[in-house]
Amino acid sequence: MRYRRRASGLLAPEDGLAVPRLRGARAYDPASLGTLVGAKPPSFSPSDLANLFLWLDADAITGLNDNDAVVTWEDQSVNGRDFTQGTAGFRPTYQTGELNGLPVVRFDGTDNFLASAALTIAQPMTVYSVVKRTGNTGAFNVVMTTGSTTYTWPGFTNSANTWYFYTGAAFQTQTAADNVWHYLTLVVPDGGANSTMRTDGTPATVQMDNQDLSNDPFVMGATNVPSLPLAGDIAEHIIYNDEHDATEISQVEDYLTAKWGL
Repeated sequence: MRYRRRASGLLAPEDGLAVPRLRGARAYDPASLGTLVGAKPPSFSPSDLANLFLWLDADAITGLNDNDAVVTWEDQSVNGRDFTQGTAGFRPTYQTGELNGLPVVRFDGTDNFLASAALTIAQPMTVYSVVKRTGNTGAFNVVMTTGSTTYTWPGFTNSANTWYFYTGAAFQTQTAADNVWHYLTLVVPDGGANSTMRTDGTPATVQMDNQDLSNDPFVMGATNVPSLPLAGDIAEHIIYNDEHDATEISQVEDYLTAKWGL
């Protein structure tokens, strides 16, 4: 086969001659191009990791319009640990298009909260939360707590721009600006020592208590009195009954930041 040199310097066969194909090479097929170049791996889901205890995702709520009351926030894990509110005046609201085009659940900072049935969880555990405080900066704001308030994971303190985790007696804080969305992570090994609080991916080592929970309702947005109400929005809240390593933390945090545009 004869070749001629183009002005570009590249060689090409003379007109009318076929270009030889390397042995074993696949013919070009536009329909299959995506499997050859730029193919993406399967998307990650929180349920891909073991020991998923609770998964509340505002984007999974169905059947509601903007500013509708949230009666039930369904658990997306296989455990069916839904959060509900039977009193109309205590219900948070569903807000569309609030974060990266996705909906969130808004708590009014007065008396909104949702509660689960009594639950039991033992250390170790890892908690992820996508949340924003918008008011009540002079008071504690609970994102999630237990009926006995033995745990708060997480909340915002009675000082501006500060969030916290609480387990029994250990009270640990980190800086997080108010009126800004954050992804907050707590990793608690069995026993609580050398736990990790992560603010938007930045870690800090803290000491938590050796404290398990037995037969205690969980409450979202306030205590179940209600008191310490959250003035703000929650997009997603995930709990694993497991101590996540660096790879697992990266998987979940990457999922949250990509999904919510953080």
